[in-house]
Amino acid sequence: MDYPLVSVIMPAFNAARSIREAVESVRRQTLSSWELVIVDDGSSDDTAGIVKSLAAVDARIRLLTMDRPSGGPAAPRNLALKTVSGRFVAFLDADDIWLPEKLEVQARIMSEQGATISCTGYYAFSDDRRLGTLVPPGSISYRDLLRANSAGCLTVMLDRGSIGDIAFPDCGHEDYALWLELVRAGHQIVGIPDILAGYRVSAMSVSGRKWNNLRYFWHIYRYRERFGPVASAAFCVRYALGALRKYAV
Repeated sequence: MDYPLVSVIMPAFNAARSIREAVESVRRQTLSSWELVIVDDGSSDDTAGIVKSLAAVDARIRLLTMDRPSGGPAAPRNLALKTVSGRFVAFLDADDIWLPEKLEVQARIMSEQGATISCTGYYAFSDDRRLGTLVPPGSISYRDLLRANSAGCLTVMLDRGSIGDIAFPDCGHEDYALWLELVRAGHQIVGIPDILAGYRVSAMSVSGRKWNNLRYFWHIYRYRERFGPVASAAFCVRYALGALRKYAV
């Protein structure tokens, strides 16, 4: 079966050590109708050089560059979103990976069900060690998403033909903020239980940093979703507790 073109967006900042593995996981996809737009976010290492060498052997890969680091993935993702041509859009960071069937499984299920957003299960890993898995529920409503962000960005696929133009907000945890915005607008997320991606847990992802990131979640709940201070604080606490036990072993 033929599926619409999938535009894959990959922000990259000083990712020379991992980006080749990430790109190769896209190139190994069983679905061949994809384009990969990589945005070098002002890297000081050889990220751009590695991408150029990969693009030289696969015309589906394209490199965009930013003059200086933006400080987060929102700006490079938004730059890429302005240039892609696929109906479906998927996201993969430069230190994460996909399993070969990832795009084909999602494109098939979204086409069959007429879904506008989907996500899949994924596993967390550090070096060569698996830390556990996250399996999303079969359907994720706004209320579900407020309880926990079970739509990992590296697994999400969007149907731009139905949703229209999108942009990541300029805030911490911009992917979660965008999912809330889209689901609040009436787009339900279809959860696919298959484990189809790998999320690399680095030193920057430890639980201590998650506690520091509570200010980002406060901003999302209080000012983007417009909950009162008590409700916003309760959602932040729920997030923190969930983050400590996020991955099932």
